[in-house]
Amino acid sequence: MTGTTPGIKYKGVRNMAFFDKLGETISSKSKEVAQKAKDLTDVTKLNAQVSAEEKTINELYFKIGKAYYESHCDGPVEPAFEELFGQVESARQRITQTREQIREIKGVRLCPGCGKEIGDDVAFCPNCGHKNEVPQPEDAQAQAEAADVCPNCGAQLMEDSAFCVQCGTRVRPE
Repeated sequence: MTGTTPGIKYKGVRNMAFFDKLGETISSKSKEVAQKAKDLTDVTKLNAQVSAEEKTINELYFKIGKAYYESHCDGPVEPAFEELFGQVESARQRITQTREQIREIKGVRLCPGCGKEIGDDVAFCPNCGHKNEVPQPEDAQAQAEAADVCPNCGAQLMEDSAFCVQCGTRVRPE
């Protein structure tokens, strides 16, 4: 085999060197890509840790601010915080008004005993048992006065009585 085709041997060695170099290049580049992927993963994990710590700090800022507000809302406020306290109070008033509108639409009110929502026509709270005055429509009160019967329970009213002796409902205005 020696000497018969010297050009082929030369090409084979040359091709072999090319493939060896190509293999080394691919191996080296794949190691670089793997390292960059690992670096990217590490950076992503570290960024997630930073984000988690920033979230913790923001939650603590919120708690500090809320605690400061709650401890100073009834007393004198530093001038730097007056406007912010005013904005919080305005927002709270708007929330209260909006909730009242919602209750009116739903036909409920808050029980003075426990603060739970109850129907407008409920005399006793089903949650705490607190006795609640049932508001009477004006025309129902007028009918009750004319008929001398309680609009709530239908009992006969005593002459000139302001309340029904059976259920305690106000039957005449003060």
